Amino acid sequence: MIRTLILIVALTLGACINVDPPWQLAHDRIIAVRAEPPGIAAGGRAVVDALITEIDAGPAERAPDLASAVQAPQALAGAVTREGSRWIVTAPGEEALAAARTELSLPAGAPVPLRVGITVTVDAQAMAATKTVWLGSERTNPALGAITIGGAPATGEMAVPVATDVALAIDAGTTDEVDWLTSVGELDDADDAVASLRSDDEEQGHLAVVVRSEQGGVAWSWWSLRATR
Repeated sequence: MIRTLILIVALTLGACINVDPPWQLAHDRIIAVRAEPPGIAAGGRAVVDALITEIDAGPAERAPDLASAVQAPQALAGAVTREGSRWIVTAPGEEALAAARTELSLPAGAPVPLRVGITVTVDAQAMAATKTVWLGSERTNPALGAITIGGAPATGEMAVPVATDVALAIDAGTTDEVDWLTSVGELDDADDAVASLRSDDEEQGHLAVVVRSEQGGVAWSWWSLRATR
């Protein structure tokens, strides 16, 4: 209960106004939260982690410092537990899932949403986010399709020319949501599968992409990026 209250307070305090554009990586924040997998059958398990970014260090995957079910049905109490450095969501048995559906007024057999609140330390700041994990329904995270930067396959370290519109493209599903993020230059169409990046100065940083599916799945990748003449 105490951990749940801490997370709720953190979520409230963390709802501040961000004046940076949503594609800006040079900003301390949580970019996305992932459950692997995002949907689990009765007795199944999912691992929760996050993609964060720091002004100086750039993107990184992090395990939450804290995680807890937020305003969950009583039948799902104890569904979120810690194992070593990992936070695990475990779906209860069919009887408990049926009780949760009754408490949430869901029809028989419907997937049960479990809202998981997390806190992650980003550049010495405790930041909060939530992730919905679906119980009683097996779901998968999307596989990242082919990604190109300036027509070339994306690799760990990429270079783009200064003062040039560089095409970014990912082979994503028609219903997937795509978000490009960068700390080099600026982006146009950052929420499309095909975007454009332009930097008018020589600089170095990172480029990232996040793909979200209709089923609650999340996938991401990132690269070192420099703009050069």
